[in-house]
Amino acid sequence: MIYSGKNTYFYILLIQLCFSLLYFSPVQASPDINNLAEIKIIAGKHIQGEEGFTIGIDIDLQGHWKTYWRVAGDAGLAPVLDWSKSSNIEGEPEIMWPTPTRFETYGLQNIGYLDHVLFPIKITAKDALKPIELALDINLLLCDEICVPFQKTLNKTIAPTAHKNPKTLQDNIDNLAKTNANAVLKNIKISKDIELDEDILSLALSLPKEYLNEKITDIFVYTTKELFFDAPDIGLKTDGDGALLTANMNLRIPLDDDEVLKDVLESDNNFSLTIVFEDSAPLLVDLNDNKDAIKIKSNIKSLVIPASIGLIILFAFVGGAILNVMPCVLPVLSLKFLSLIKSSDKSSKHIRIGFLASAFGIMVAFWSMAGFLAILKLGGHSIGWGMQFQHTGFLIFLCLVLITFALNLWGVFEINVPKFITSKLPNNSHHDHDSLMGHFLTGVLAAILATPCSAPFLGTAVGFALSQNTFVIFLIFSFLGLGLSLPYFIVAGFPAVAKHMPKPGAWMLKVKKAMSVALLITALWLGSIATNNLIGREVISTENSLWQKFNLEQINQAILEQKVVIVDITADWCLTCKANKSLVFDNAEIKSLLKQDNIIAMTGDWTQMNEDITKYINSFGRYGIPLNVIYSSKAPDGILLPELLSKKIIINTLEQAKP
Repeated sequence: MIYSGKNTYFYILLIQLCFSLLYFSPVQASPDINNLAEIKIIAGKHIQGEEGFTIGIDIDLQGHWKTYWRVAGDAGLAPVLDWSKSSNIEGEPEIMWPTPTRFETYGLQNIGYLDHVLFPIKITAKDALKPIELALDINLLLCDEICVPFQKTLNKTIAPTAHKNPKTLQDNIDNLAKTNANAVLKNIKISKDIELDEDILSLALSLPKEYLNEKITDIFVYTTKELFFDAPDIGLKTDGDGALLTANMNLRIPLDDDEVLKDVLESDNNFSLTIVFEDSAPLLVDLNDNKDAIKIKSNIKSLVIPASIGLIILFAFVGGAILNVMPCVLPVLSLKFLSLIKSSDKSSKHIRIGFLASAFGIMVAFWSMAGFLAILKLGGHSIGWGMQFQHTGFLIFLCLVLITFALNLWGVFEINVPKFITSKLPNNSHHDHDSLMGHFLTGVLAAILATPCSAPFLGTAVGFALSQNTFVIFLIFSFLGLGLSLPYFIVAGFPAVAKHMPKPGAWMLKVKKAMSVALLITALWLGSIATNNLIGREVISTENSLWQKFNLEQINQAILEQKVVIVDITADWCLTCKANKSLVFDNAEIKSLLKQDNIIAMTGDWTQMNEDITKYINSFGRYGIPLNVIYSSKAPDGILLPELLSKKIIINTLEQAKP
């Protein structure tokens, strides 16, 4: 059996196989496979008071050949020992595994033994007064530049009278990893490495103080499923009267699709660590001793689908409606009602058709967004709400559109609709520019400008939609559009409201110019973002700030150290994010709170496309920003905050999360 968790590993193994074929080709002399390793059984002693004996399997490897530990690594094979032909033994002999070494070949990490290894083995006799007749078939995978299978049969009679182990066997037993009652598991957590798409196992262990000055060289994990973890990131510091060891390690070979690491580890009765020190004997920690008391925590999210799609449709409709009063859309809605005032002397039919055209423009824009996102999703791309604002070309185009609208409002020029269109309109006067196309484009612009904003209920609806199939994406986006179109439908349903609006007059020119200035300011803001993108300048800086750059591994480390972490995922084009920063995070009381030693504030910048941050956002079932999460040892999964923040929400949640 060769383990191969990733496509890369497959190709590397293929190359390795080619080398093997080359090595054994007639052109080159083949190695003498039988002499690659010398193996013998070393008879040991009878264990006093038990029916057991200790023996040793001594393996002397030639040159630089190596063999494997019980968890072989990315590619390899653990030793297979077949005792079935032996007599006078009870059950399966127990291997006492020596501490291995981690090594790398062709980019693969493996765990095993170089040059030489002696496996101490405990055998239980059916009758301790009679000799044990051992017949062992041993199968190894031996590797150097190539890998070859190695098989050997050994026979040995173990007398029941031996009372002492040979020195070589005893030395190996003495050097085995030993347990220490004062080495206790304090915390265990599972998270996700976004960049590598791998599970991370984070551990915190309390160790005796004598380990404070030790250098830890490696940590090996053993589970019944023989899960293989990467070399760990290790921290060791003083903790009261002892030491606190923290370790983060990635699961290199993924589980099956239907398996969850948390569940696998909770059900594993052989979950243990071997901690290797530079100058001291290795330490064996049985994680089952305290696993039930600690409980394994996991912040790997799976989107919870509500029982009723009707609830999500309601969220979409309400969220879309709330967007009308967000700073993104409000100027366009105001322009629309200015046109209503201007139309107060028009027929109800004229008003109705104009507002329905705007509503149709909103719907077409949302259907276009749904189609675009569905295509990207089918192509395997990461998707999100407002992601078009991460593209400089789109920002420049939208700036030009806004400037055109602004100059038109100011009266610099009029946009004339072609005759072949105006002739089809309800009012076909060529001098009437209150056209159906103009209404339609107003709706499209309103929908486009809605995307840098988020609103209550919107994140839940969009998150659900983008995790589903194409039909559901279109269904949810349709109700988002209907929500945003609500004011337009109301006026279309009750056009007589125009009769109760203020009469047109000179005041409207001033309001139009004010709206023109608002659109120009919006265009200037988007232009500054496009400029920053073009010159590659970091928009959201963490220099000279109480905010650190977003780092998932540091979050895991901080949780193990009993600290509270607040994460703010933001972007320069996100107006809701700007509002949260101005009204909440820049508040003196909140700033003072975030400066506390036990609180770490992290910010992630999504102004431009960032695959890691996109995956992080998606892990919460969200597909847009702002995203704010608070972590602690009490809330290792993270407490997801609403899109619109307040001082009270931040203060109460930080207090709730305190360890």
